[in-house]
Amino acid sequence: MMPEKCKPRKKPTKYTWSAKRQKVNDAPNTSTQPAKSTSCQNLTLGDWLTIYAYINSHPSISQLDVVTHFQTLRTGALVFTQSMLS
Repeated sequence: MMPEKCKPRKKPTKYTWSAKRQKVNDAPNTSTQPAKSTSCQNLTLGDWLTIYAYINSHPSISQLDVVTHFQTLRTGALVFTQSMLS
């Protein structure tokens, strides 16, 4: 038997991108500040070692106080929650 041949197909064309819409900036002027990023940013291993070294050097401090200490640092504030320490 003769093998069946596929019928010839057209070559694919380049993808045509649809036109992007321009963002409309019709919000009224306000004095409010934009919200901070709500995306989760993971701490590095070095950050965690710094946190646990601080906890070991201050054994009587609560977890909430540890969190507020690192969030209020003037240089390199670490943002995490109390539940991350538990």
